Amino acid sequence: MTEEIQSEPSKDRRFGWISRTAILVACVVGAVGQIWLLCFSDFLLGVEGEWVWPRFEFQLSIDQWIAAGVAIVLSCFIFLWIVRYKSARTSDPSRQTSLLWKLVLLVLGFVWLNAVLAVQMPQGGLSRAVLVMFYPRTSGYFWQATYEAEDWKEFLSGYSDRISDDSDPDNYLHIGTHPPGLAMTHRMLIGLCRSSPLLVTILESTQPDSVQETLQFLQQQSGQGDDPLQRPELAALWLSILITQLFVLLAAIPVYLLSRRLVDDRAARVAAGFWLLVPTVLVFFPKSDVAFPCLALWIQLVWLIALEKESPLWGAVTAVLLITSAWMSLAFMTIGVMLFAQLIHQMVLHRRGMRASIGGTIAGLLLLFGLIMAWGVNLVGIWFQNFHNHALFYDHNSRTYFSWLGVNLLEVSTAIGAPLFVLAICGIFSLCKQFRNLTAFAILSGLAMWAGLWISGKNMGEAARLWGFLLPYGVLAAAITIERLLSEPVSDHSEAEALRPTRRAPWALFAIWSAQVAVCLAASTIVDGFGFTEL
Repeated sequence: MTEEIQSEPSKDRRFGWISRTAILVACVVGAVGQIWLLCFSDFLLGVEGEWVWPRFEFQLSIDQWIAAGVAIVLSCFIFLWIVRYKSARTSDPSRQTSLLWKLVLLVLGFVWLNAVLAVQMPQGGLSRAVLVMFYPRTSGYFWQATYEAEDWKEFLSGYSDRISDDSDPDNYLHIGTHPPGLAMTHRMLIGLCRSSPLLVTILESTQPDSVQETLQFLQQQSGQGDDPLQRPELAALWLSILITQLFVLLAAIPVYLLSRRLVDDRAARVAAGFWLLVPTVLVFFPKSDVAFPCLALWIQLVWLIALEKESPLWGAVTAVLLITSAWMSLAFMTIGVMLFAQLIHQMVLHRRGMRASIGGTIAGLLLLFGLIMAWGVNLVGIWFQNFHNHALFYDHNSRTYFSWLGVNLLEVSTAIGAPLFVLAICGIFSLCKQFRNLTAFAILSGLAMWAGLWISGKNMGEAARLWGFLLPYGVLAAAITIERLLSEPVSDHSEAEALRPTRRAPWALFAIWSAQVAVCLAASTIVDGFGFTEL
C-alpha cells in the first residue's frame, strides 16, 4: 500500500542559516535543561494553586537501575539497527523487507517499553499499570464497566441523563466529559473473557508475578464488598493493558507511512523509532490517552488515501474510524476539524475531494442513525453535554490564562522531549514551503490545531496528557529534519540544494537520539502522572 500512496519527496531540504551543528547544540542543550528542570530543580510543573504535576523522589532499587541500563543499551541497539538495516538506503524496499522491518521494530519497541516501565516509581513494572487501569481515581472506565454497566443497554440508554447532573463533580471533573465508548470497550472485554475460559487461562499465563500479586490484591479488596472480582474480570483488566501497549507500539507504523510520503525510507524509519521515545507515552501509560495517537494517525492516513484516490469507500472508512474514536473521546473532534481543513485544501488547490467527502458523510450519518436505532444512543446529544461539562469545570476550578500560556508551551515541549521539539520546529520551515503538498499540509494542520488549543486556553492543566494525540504530528515534522541530518548536499553552491543519503556514520543524529532517550527516562521516572505521591 505504501507504494500506491507515497507522494513525491520534496527536493527542498535547506534550513537556511540553521546548520547541523546549531541543531545538534539546541537539541542537547534543550535536553540537559529539561533534565535539570525535572530532576535537580524545584521548578513547579504547573501553576501554583491551580494544577501542578507532582514529582517522585528519585530513589531507584537495584532492579530498577538494571532496567534503566537495559533500556539505554536497547535504545542504542534500536538506533543502530534502524540506520544500518540492509534496506535502509534503498528508496523502494520490497514488501517483504518492509514488513519484516516493521515486525522487528514492534518487538524491540515492546522490550523497550517494558524496560522503561520497570524503571518507574514508586514500583517498576506493569503492576503499577494494573492499579492505574482499575481505580476510578486514575482512570475510572474499567470500574464503570464492571460496577455500573452490567446491563449495558440500560447503561447506554441512560448515559445522557447520567452525565447531565451539574452538581455531580464526576461529571465536570472526569467521567462526564467523555462519551461512553471507553466504558463500553471494557465491558466488551469483560464479556469476551466471561465467554471464553480458554482465553482467561491464556491471559493468566502471560501475567508476570508482580501483576499476579497486584490482581490478587484487587480481588481480595473487592471480596470485602458485595460484588468481588472474578477471574474473567481480572483477565479483562490485564487484556486492556496489553491492548493499550499494542496501540502505543502500532502508532509507529503510521508514523513511518506518513513520513515516507515526504522523506526517504531511512529517515522515515528513524522517525518511527523516535515515536517510541516520546516521554508522555511512558509517563501516562496505560491511560487511554496514550492509545489515541495510534487511532488519530490511522484516521489521518486513511483520509489522505481517500482524498488522493477520490474514493467514496476510503472516505466512508475514515468516517467510521473517526466516529468510532469520537465515541471514546471528544479529542477526536479536533481531528475531524483537521480533516475538513484538508478537504478544503484539496478542493481549492487541486479541485478534488468531493467524492471522498460524500462517502464519508453518508457513512457517518448512517452510523450515528444506527446507534440511535439499535441502542437508543443519541451520540450527538452526548457530545454536546460533554462539551458543556468540560466548560463547567472552569466554573469550579480557577485558571489564570496568561500563566498557563507559558506553562503549557513548556509542558508540551517536555511531553515530546526537547530534542524532538527542536527537530520539529526546524521541520516546520520546510513544511511551509511545501504548502501545496497534501501530506505537508496535513502535518501543518495538526501543528496548527495544537497551536489553536494552546492559544485558546483549552486544558489549562494536564496538557501533556490531554494533547498527547497530537504529538505524533511533531514527530512527523521532525522527520524532515531527520532526513537532512542523514543526508549530504549534492553540491555546495546550488541554491535549491538537493540531498543524497550519506554513508558516513550519523553521529550527530545518534547524539540527538541519545539526548531524547535521556529526557524520556528522566520524565518517565520523575513525573508522577497519577498522583501516587499524594496517597
